[in-house]
Amino acid sequence: MMEQKQRINFKPHIIAAVISLVIGAIIFCLIYFLRSRAFTAAIDGTSYAGIALIGLALLVLIARFGSFDIFAYGFKQLGASMFNKQASKYNDFPGYKQEKNLQRSRKPKYYYSILLVGLLYLISSIILILILESM
Repeated sequence: MMEQKQRINFKPHIIAAVISLVIGAIIFCLIYFLRSRAFTAAIDGTSYAGIALIGLALLVLIARFGSFDIFAYGFKQLGASMFNKQASKYNDFPGYKQEKNLQRSRKPKYYYSILLVGLLYLISSIILILILESM
């Protein structure tokens, strides 16, 4: 029996990278054009964009590990009890967490793309700092 190769779907990674580039460009433009439009404003813009995207990637990574599951489960149970809805299909939190982990394992790990774009912004900021220092 031949092994089937699993195809990697790059679409979520490309979409995440493009959205990250757009978010970084918006942050850069806000800082660069609302400030003095000097070379230092360009350095600030790229570094702030990089830091914001790295922070976003880390937040997505933390959420992917299930750190916020207890809050989601609690709010679902609270909503069900407040509105007299039928109890959820999960009897307890461990069952909910197990189902969520199964759902997460099927999703692509697109936070790598966000992290990569954030690092590119930070590297470009370091390059701009080196250029400024050499002037």
